[in-house]
Amino acid sequence: MRNKSKHLILILTLVLIAAVAGTGTWKYLSKERRAESAAPGAAETVSYGAASYEAAAETAGSGETPAGAAGRTKAGEEALLTVTDLDVGKADCAVIRYKGNTGMIDTGTEESFYAIDSFLKKNGITGIDYLILTHYHQDHIGSAVRILQSYPVKEVYCADYVSEKKYYARLMKELKDRDNVFFVDQDISFDVYELKVEIIPASDPEPLIEDENNKDNNMSLMTRLTLGDRRLLFTADIEKDRIAQILDSDEDISADWIKTPHHGDFQKKQKKLYERVNPEYAVISTSYERVPEEGLIECLEEMDIPYYTTMDKDVTTVCDGHEIKVEQGE
Repeated sequence: MRNKSKHLILILTLVLIAAVAGTGTWKYLSKERRAESAAPGAAETVSYGAASYEAAAETAGSGETPAGAAGRTKAGEEALLTVTDLDVGKADCAVIRYKGNTGMIDTGTEESFYAIDSFLKKNGITGIDYLILTHYHQDHIGSAVRILQSYPVKEVYCADYVSEKKYYARLMKELKDRDNVFFVDQDISFDVYELKVEIIPASDPEPLIEDENNKDNNMSLMTRLTLGDRRLLFTADIEKDRIAQILDSDEDISADWIKTPHHGDFQKKQKKLYERVNPEYAVISTSYERVPEEGLIECLEEMDIPYYTTMDKDVTTVCDGHEIKVEQGE
């Protein structure tokens, strides 16, 4: 667990925000989930949205969506995991769909809302079951407030640190009255039918937080999806110090697919990261304003890892638990 003084700072910050925004109850920690957690340091596993998914066991495999699901799919749709990395410029937004459930990792910039909203409407998605906000830079949470105001969102998972960025204050104001918000300071996971969703925070946050210039990126939540024998890893904007922590640990971060760190940036430690992950595919979320660095492209080509970018179009990854297929949007 994080040290109490840091949480005190967080509480005082949120009290100040609440004073400005009005009264309300703020659940600043994931109390319900932590009460069910295993020994300190152990990964926490919970059944996703249990109260709303009581019928999951009965309906799994039938093609029917439990009554509580926020997102909907067309009847008879195949039980495939579909991840769409949206073309939202030098920003991040990934939409995850599986058996009628919809998840989202990050929300791009403020201007990205129109592309995200258009995609959701086009695909008949009326709500979001879980929203993961990896860190508090505007190119990752820029549209978060508007998404939360425009769509029902059942659970929100946030990085557990205080940021000085202006979008952080806006987000906290929006979240203060919700009781479905969880600040992740230890590995947790939940199940969406057969899909396992793992959220992975920094294992040693203190030295990362001390670096004011890079703390937001290095405190990013990573996310790994597992379906069958296939894994997809989202690295958000982790930089060299966080990568060093991962490489110095015995943490299993293996995956068949990786969202590369920080919009195509490249640092020498990344090659060792890719060797550790050992992916078959890579996706780079960026734009022509910030093209992937030459070192990254050379590294991926040298390691014979096919890569796709969102510079022109969305990138869609489909997985049936055994095979992965990556396609560029039309």
